[in-house]
Amino acid sequence: SHKQFAVRVAADGLEAVRALERDGQPDVLILDINMPNLSGLGVLDYIQEHPPKLMKVVVVTGNSMIEHHGSAAVVDLFLVKPIDVYELVEMAKTLVADLERRAL
Repeated sequence: SHKQFAVRVAADGLEAVRALERDGQPDVLILDINMPNLSGLGVLDYIQEHPPKLMKVVVVTGNSMIEHHGSAAVVDLFLVKPIDVYELVEMAKTLVADLERRAL
């Protein structure tokens, strides 16, 4: 069965944090590291300070060294650019299915 995703987009890290505060946690958060106003690392720091109940965090980056950053512990999956959008959708489906299994 094919599920549709409701997608919310944040223009930068600050907007992402505000959306998390306002709308709560999505099932899957796909995060770029290089963003204006607040970097993806700043968003990861926020997530680490406000631990997710059931949220998968995917980081898309051109820098594989990011896995060694202190807040990287909250990341479920690292994807190195360039990424294929079809693959990203398939991975999101897998992550959501895992969340649904854990919620049972």
